[in-house]
Amino acid sequence: MRFLAGNLRIKSKLWLAFILVATPLVLLCWADFLALRMGQSETESLLQDRLVPMQQLKSVADAYGVQISLIAERVIHGQLGPEESVRRLQAVRSQARAQWAAYKATFMVPAENRIIPQVDAEMIGLGRA
Repeated sequence: MRFLAGNLRIKSKLWLAFILVATPLVLLCWADFLALRMGQSETESLLQDRLVPMQQLKSVADAYGVQISLIAERVIHGQLGPEESVRRLQAVRSQARAQWAAYKATFMVPAENRIIPQVDAEMIGLGRA
């Protein structure tokens, strides 16, 4: 390298040094960009296949566990009439059914697929009660 650098002016030596330092940096940045792009699709898949279904299950659980109990409590204490309570119960059940159907449409692991029929049967039983 000394024989090459000896014949160059300072301006040329500076440009050569800059190119020798900048080239690996540019290549590393490009490799990082490609890795981030691949990671973004994996993150999107995680969001759509795991987090959104968890929110849907939470909505179903809240509908059956919290909202129906609150409606029943208000009926017991006379704060809610029979017609209004039936209307609210139907709304809560339809919301729970919609969230459950959306959950079943997502990607599920085999363990989840095995318990779906059992949960469906229990939800049908709750609808009759």
